[in-house]
This record gives sequence, C-alpha cells and structure tokens, in this order.
Amino acid sequence: METLGKRVATARIAIGMSQEVLAEKAETTRQTIGNIERDVYRPSADLLYALAKSLQRSMEWFMDGSDPVIDPLEGELARIGVNLDDLKDLPRHVIEGMLADGRLDWIRSLAMGRYEAGESVAKAARRRRKK
Repeated sequence: METLGKRVATARIAIGMSQEVLAEKAETTRQTIGNIERDVYRPSADLLYALAKSLQRSMEWFMDGSDPVIDPLEGELARIGVNLDDLKDLPRHVIEGMLADGRLDWIRSLAMGRYEAGESVAKAARRRRKK
C-alpha cells in the first residue's frame, strides 16, 4: 500500500521540484517535507492542503491515490515553482508560449508581481520606484 509520504515524494519528484522549493511554497521547512515523505510526520489538514496546491494534486489523491494531475499546464508551472493562479491576468496561450520559448525567468517574475503583462523591464522599474 502506498503511503501519504510516498505520494508526496512521488508527486514532488514527478514535476522535478526539490524538497526546499516545496517547503517554501507550502510555508514549512525542508525537514518537515522530509519527515512527511518518510512517514515520520503526519501533516495537518492545512499543511496537506498547501502541499496539494503546491504539487497541483487533489486532496483525494494524497489520501487514496485517485485523481491524477489536475491540469498539465499547472503541473509544468509547479515544476518551476509557479502557481497558475499567480498568472491569472495572462491568457493561457501566452503562458504556454512563454513555456515553449523557455522564458522561465519572465514567468517567475510575472508570478511574483515584478512585472505586469506587456510591461517592459524599464517600465516595471519605474513603477516599483514610485511605490
């Protein structure tokens, strides 16, 4: 029988995410992620929800193994540490194009709010200085 810890590790490895990145996204420590993956620590419901969201899996999948990756685009973004919700202002085809072109730094910067869609680097710098 596959354990919760094994499912967390499987999902994390499948998208190429490190324990450190997962811990940061789930707002916990790398040690906690390691303990969960080794089934030494059972996560709270809140932490399990954060893990599910970070790994683009459903809560049900962690509990019983059903319901695979929700959306391939979300899985690809999770692999680079970005949540699709953070890019809600961009059309899906633009995000897919940026991924295809390998513009991962731009995607991360857009997700973190450093740039707005269609904004140049110089314009973003001026906007940040005004704040």
